[in-house]
Amino acid sequence: MLGLLALGCRDSERLRFSYTDAAGESTSRVVEPYRLVPVARRWYLLAWDRQRDDWRTFRLDRISDVFQTRVRFEPRPMTDEAARRRVESALRYRDRSVRARVVVDLPRAELMEHLGPYGRDVVADGPTRCVWPLEAEGPQALAMALVWLPAGAGYRVEGPPELLEFLTSHSARLVAAVASAG
Repeated sequence: MLGLLALGCRDSERLRFSYTDAAGESTSRVVEPYRLVPVARRWYLLAWDRQRDDWRTFRLDRISDVFQTRVRFEPRPMTDEAARRRVESALRYRDRSVRARVVVDLPRAELMEHLGPYGRDVVADGPTRCVWPLEAEGPQALAMALVWLPAGAGYRVEGPPELLEFLTSHSARLVAAVASAG
């Protein structure tokens, strides 16, 4: 499926697929695919939805039954950065979105090497420190990203109170689980 969507973007070919939204409702869509955009450990398709006559963002794990129409279209002008901003903006409408900044005591290049493509948003904060902005559907998913940090690297999480409370309560549970196994 990922290959078909990527080909549709590359070849400017209209696609048809079934899409199941967050509420579980399934619809049939005809789109002009523009870009595949990774955000917060998920892939999204940014496309012009022909029935709605507007840009739409589709989560790839909710797309099924992709059909190539063999109908070409003239792509609308948009930069890759504008496409990413459009997808991120669409995702911010979710009520459950949690954002945090993770300040890591490592040079940017070292953390990027460790995280691979998941570290594309890491920015340097001096020669020996960097910031990894994270966004997830909830505190649980965001906490899972922290496990990817290299062992021994110091870091600090800056985020909303509900995230910090979640991390505090679960860190105590993890310590207790390890202590009881001993």
